[in-house]
Amino acid sequence: MKNRSREFGLLTVAILSISGCASPDNSVKARAVTDYFLPPKSMEAQVGTASNSKGSAGTVEGRLNDENNTVLMDTAQARVISNELTGNFVLPLRAWKVKGKNGEVVHEYKPTFSFSNNFPMARGVPLFRMEQGKPVITVVSLPENLVSKGPSKPGSINDSPWYSVKIGVLDSAKKSQTVTIEITPALGEPHRYNPWICRNKGKDWQLIQNTEVLHYLDSKKGEVWSKTSLTQVGSRVRFDLTLSPGQQVHIAAQPPHSPRDIRNWVQRLCDKYDFAHQLYLPQSDETNQLAPMPGILVSKDKVLGRPTVVIVGGQHPPEVTGRIGLEHFSEAFFGPSAQGKKFRERFNVVIIPMLNERGMLDGHWRHNRGGIDSNRDWGTKQKGFNFPETNSTRELLLALKKEGATFVSFIDLHSTYGLKGYTPDVQGDQGEFIQTFMKEINKQLPELGNWKLVKLGTDKYETIGALWASRVLNAPSIVLEYGDDTSAAKLKSFSETAAKIFMTQLQSKAP
Repeated sequence: MKNRSREFGLLTVAILSISGCASPDNSVKARAVTDYFLPPKSMEAQVGTASNSKGSAGTVEGRLNDENNTVLMDTAQARVISNELTGNFVLPLRAWKVKGKNGEVVHEYKPTFSFSNNFPMARGVPLFRMEQGKPVITVVSLPENLVSKGPSKPGSINDSPWYSVKIGVLDSAKKSQTVTIEITPALGEPHRYNPWICRNKGKDWQLIQNTEVLHYLDSKKGEVWSKTSLTQVGSRVRFDLTLSPGQQVHIAAQPPHSPRDIRNWVQRLCDKYDFAHQLYLPQSDETNQLAPMPGILVSKDKVLGRPTVVIVGGQHPPEVTGRIGLEHFSEAFFGPSAQGKKFRERFNVVIIPMLNERGMLDGHWRHNRGGIDSNRDWGTKQKGFNFPETNSTRELLLALKKEGATFVSFIDLHSTYGLKGYTPDVQGDQGEFIQTFMKEINKQLPELGNWKLVKLGTDKYETIGALWASRVLNAPSIVLEYGDDTSAAKLKSFSETAAKIFMTQLQSKAP
């Protein structure tokens, strides 16, 4: 393992306390960059694995229809009950017992299934019912906060319902059980992600194939379901599972790529390469359970005034393929190829892969712990930079600028419904660089489909990272969007090819 006690000169960086937020005049204490590259003494206890617990264990209540002894849970009840839950829980789905007029038991259900949402990145609360003698577990996903969509009309922050739960059959069950799993966003939002399942404790994930989607309600037929792709179509999806006694499965909107995975990736690169220096940036965490936000400075010989590439990601918690794509894209700058070595002779790279760790751990749909979209918290001193994650990233980059660094590109990686690139509506050298880059990608990667370029208007998107970097750092800036369903193989090949195109273009323009 390499020696971590290296000097980094006189560069100072204005940063915040880990639990603080940016003050209006940004009058925060500066410290030497040598502190910025050293972990705090309490780092060993702060591994970023806190669960998304916000309160004590919750319980689920239900009611029975006296006519057919069936547990009833409609969507309206689900919202009320879900809102009453104050935190996470691990419990067998409770026993049901109903007494008649004379006190006799007319209906009884003993727990057979277990449910857990008490782990990192979990989201979803369970509702249990019997439907024509068959058990049904409805998993209700609630957004972290609501936004107004008109007078007295609350709405979700973004149609990206995240869910991640574990469901099992208790050891006490005498035989295998078949249960219908129904997943529904609390306010009827359309699903964005097809459900995935893991049966072996996180090792292997498979896309669930036998799903049905609720399309509409017919006045005569009732609910109309069909087997089709659910994305942007139905607000509820269901499928059957058969589980053995003692078996537990993990169901999620995407195979989780956790903060621990990202931290391990950062640590591995910094341990392996002498030119990779780990960064420790402040982040929002009132519980003091999280280590500082991780980052990497790729700098071969500690020359801080080099032309610098900035790569950021992890702003929106559910966008798993964007985070994985960032890792593949970034690793190209560490490679032993002649191109990689030549690139490191002339350029530095700053990588901030996880700008919203707290939101990831809490299983958020989009926002950070403060209820803010991290990619709407950039901008100006008067508007934006309300949280340590974005503010400390800004302060680092501005401090590097004062040391003579020029920023040759700012890349923000995300994922959405398909490959897409967003860029500020700029002309001149910035616009030419971005257009050339996108044109070459579509030329070399035609099998991935045309990667469209959408220009962002400064009025609506003033406070996103790409516009801030274009305006303040004068850096050609782009938001790269991977497809939600882009396969692992395509993620890797696409990212590696895109990074090579990027390096070639920069090297051809550098003096």
